[in-house]
Amino acid sequence: MINPKPLTIHVIGRSGSGKTTAIEYLTTHLTRLGFSVGVIKHVHREGFTFDAAGKDTWRHARAGASVVAGVSPRELAIFKPTRQETALTEVFQTLQSNNLNLILVEGFSRAPSTKHSLKILAAKNVRELKQILKLNKPPIIAITGPVASSKGGKTLRDTPAPIIDIQADQGRLVATVRKRLRPNELRQLYRKAALNHGSECIGLAIGIRAAYLASNILGRLETKPKLRYGTKRCVAEAFTTVFPGIKAIPQRHRDELKIENPKSSLIIQLAPKKQFRSSAEALSSTDDTLFKSIHFST
Repeated sequence: MINPKPLTIHVIGRSGSGKTTAIEYLTTHLTRLGFSVGVIKHVHREGFTFDAAGKDTWRHARAGASVVAGVSPRELAIFKPTRQETALTEVFQTLQSNNLNLILVEGFSRAPSTKHSLKILAAKNVRELKQILKLNKPPIIAITGPVASSKGGKTLRDTPAPIIDIQADQGRLVATVRKRLRPNELRQLYRKAALNHGSECIGLAIGIRAAYLASNILGRLETKPKLRYGTKRCVAEAFTTVFPGIKAIPQRHRDELKIENPKSSLIIQLAPKKQFRSSAEALSSTDDTLFKSIHFST
């Protein structure tokens, strides 16, 4: 059986631009959501080896072994000497057997983009970002790094992709990638919730959007959390679709959702009431339209 081709995203930027931070952030959060993630790192330095000099595996390779495998209770490492740098396509073929949903590539900035190969750009400042943009063609799905929190970055307009500050992310970068991995997920979650609810409902659609946002930040939550809600019961019911077993508790605060965890609580405040013409309109509205604020409360 041929494994489906994983989505590939190249994270491109200069040294110190936040590439590794972005990859670690996406890997952590998408893995929590149940996605299988692989990472490829391109090292430019001549003579660099991933196997530490002096280790047994390094000594076996130096002795002339064609392939060296290092096995431990929790790791498997394969070391294979090459005469020249291995082509990126060959690396993809090696990872293909691992049933990955996503491959994040750090480096290989000259690799072409396709519908299965997207780009996230990382930059330290506006000047660096403009230089990187000149060298990279679409599809670019996000821009991140220190530039996102800089004064100049916050005022930039007409960029080919949203500028996302990971520190104040609120799940945006995760959602950007997740929607490409599962483009129909929101609609499917809403249909499942509507079936349990007994009918389609605008409040239910807003609840699904809130629960989807919370899951991007919190993951799947193996422990059963509590939801304190000050909105309609249908909003709370939507959460049980995304977080099965959640205990919904009504509270006095209006238009506030509080997902309680053992160590912290995520609070989502809904935006002022807006008249939606349909549940589909609510489901497709922007986060800024639906939510006033999202923050943690310890």
